[in-house]
Amino acid sequence: MRAHLAATDAAADRPVLVTGASGFVGLAVCRRLAAESARFVAVCRPGRADTVRAHLGPHGQAVEVDATDADALRRALAGVQPAALIHCAAAGVHPGRREVEPLVAGNVGLTLAWLRFAAAAGVDRFVHVGSCSEFGRVTAAPIPAEAPTQPTSAYGGAKAAASQLALGVGAALGLRVTVVRLFGVYGPGEGDHRLLPQVFFALERGQRLPMTAGTQVRDLLFVNDAARGLLAVARAVDAPAGRCLNLCTGQGVQVRALARRAAALWPADAALLDFGALPTRGDEPEVLVGDPSALTAATGFTATTSLDEGLLATLVAFRAATPRGAHG
Repeated sequence: MRAHLAATDAAADRPVLVTGASGFVGLAVCRRLAAESARFVAVCRPGRADTVRAHLGPHGQAVEVDATDADALRRALAGVQPAALIHCAAAGVHPGRREVEPLVAGNVGLTLAWLRFAAAAGVDRFVHVGSCSEFGRVTAAPIPAEAPTQPTSAYGGAKAAASQLALGVGAALGLRVTVVRLFGVYGPGEGDHRLLPQVFFALERGQRLPMTAGTQVRDLLFVNDAARGLLAVARAVDAPAGRCLNLCTGQGVQVRALARRAAALWPADAALLDFGALPTRGDEPEVLVGDPSALTAATGFTATTSLDEGLLATLVAFRAATPRGAHG
């Protein structure tokens, strides 16, 4: 059995701190911590705490703060000494909000602010949440965790810069930093701009959905597995510091097949999915599948949610949150 930070006397009474707690992945981490009745601090931007409060459980605390203001950050978290910090906050998740300056500030600048806080607070483990977008255009699959990054978009470049900053500045500050790059996270709560919500909205309305040819192959990770994986890294004593790990399934699925499986689950006519109506983005790799073996070796974690289980859970959540009309 692997040793975990949470199992030590020193760490047992110290919370996990989650940044970006009102976001898709951050909120899933908070839900997992609440389900475990674990102590945690959920940090989000001003005005976003209401999203988190319903998921705090008996030992969670929500804090609103502009983390780019160092003085405000120190005041808001005075006396908080986390055992681990899981840095989920990032800019540019929505493809329509990827101006370069905000991308740099919201990834590189924000990561630096949290690294400085973590060093001052004596954090045992800093888990920086990276992205498979950092790899850019790749030709090999699955992608090893230590593969070089060659980002082909401003978002991928900003995330790659933030990951490298976390490793370098973390080492300089004496922090145990691990970068965890997420692949293809999906599930209940993902933004309306994402593929599955777009497919579900079209099926719910009986409308044609223009799509690319859908030949892209992606490694799809259910959001609850993403949360469990991040916590496994945060708690594992022997998770490698100063390294990058892939959090993924290691299995690829074609986008076309994914959309058709969603239509079959609805059920709805797959002819509504108009493949080839849109061009594929020039910066989009054809295959993006990760190798999770390094993370599994360090933590014992593997993703356990099958694609059909994840799709069904996502569909159920979509229907519960979408009261418009009758559903199929």
